[in-house]
Amino acid sequence: MNEPEIARPERVRVAGEADEDAIYDLLLALEDDNGFGVPHDRETVYTEIRKGTRKRGSMIGVIDGADELAASICITLGHTWFSNRWHLTETWLFIRPDYRFNRFDDDLFNFARWARYEIGKGLDYECQCFTTVSSPRRLPAKLRLWRRWGKQIGGIFLLD
Repeated sequence: MNEPEIARPERVRVAGEADEDAIYDLLLALEDDNGFGVPHDRETVYTEIRKGTRKRGSMIGVIDGADELAASICITLGHTWFSNRWHLTETWLFIRPDYRFNRFDDDLFNFARWARYEIGKGLDYECQCFTTVSSPRRLPAKLRLWRRWGKQIGGIFLLD
């Protein structure tokens, strides 16, 4: 691809194995803040975290807070049921409420762009990155934020 090089945002670092417990704690805060009634399973969550911290098809970016992780994004490599072309999917993007006015959202979205660039260097086609909003709270505001970074192409519905 002839895309200009994209730099990783300075405030976002790539998570490693030493971050796994802190990421788990952050994801529990995500569930408290944004859960929609599906109970989590500790081992399933750790399996997803390890995919990113141990380079098994995912990449996790984290932003350090004062005494905890302030924010994180997980980007996972995959493909759709109808294509053999690889793409990226945002598995989670979360900023703790106390840190939401630090413009960390820009850093996390730019981390996704950087990950797309890094992975796309090895492909002969443009690697897409899909991100979603699945939230029962503050949905209109979150959709406005996501629209700043991409084009909305669908929606998520939980059937009654």
